[in-house]
Amino acid sequence: MNDWFGLVPIAVGGAIALCGSLIGSTVTDRRAARRERERWEREDDLRTFDDRRALYLDLMAGFEIAQRMADKAIVSGSDVPLNWLDPILSPITRVNLFAPLEVREAVSSTNRALMRLGGEVSRVRLEDGPRHARERPEVATAEQAFLDMEDRLLAILRADLKVRNQVPIERYEP
Repeated sequence: MNDWFGLVPIAVGGAIALCGSLIGSTVTDRRAARRERERWEREDDLRTFDDRRALYLDLMAGFEIAQRMADKAIVSGSDVPLNWLDPILSPITRVNLFAPLEVREAVSSTNRALMRLGGEVSRVRLEDGPRHARERPEVATAEQAFLDMEDRLLAILRADLKVRNQVPIERYEP
């Protein structure tokens, strides 16, 4: 019986060593998997950077063109052209295919604000006839909401592209 008591410390030491080895290998595997995932994410970001940058430039240019068409309708008192959203349809479709969720939500909000602006311009024209819609507070509010959403979208796009040293956006007011 006394012979077995001599083996207990050896068995306990062996069990502790076995558990330590299992825990150590598990921790090492998890760290290696995390490093591998991070490396893949960096490679994916680098591989898609030029495509995302070109897409975001197309998108912002499209929003700018559509906003100018709405602004022209506001100043001239005419209706918003039927094709005024065409410049942003293709970029929005491409954004919805592969942009991150935060970018897609910001694009959707900006698009809704732009459509609200066009709707207000058309509604004011129908109610008041061909006169300058800029005098109406509803149009000014919708236009400011669009500009605010566009600024927010630009900040999110810059963050997605990891643009450093971001400065606050200042708009040129003629």
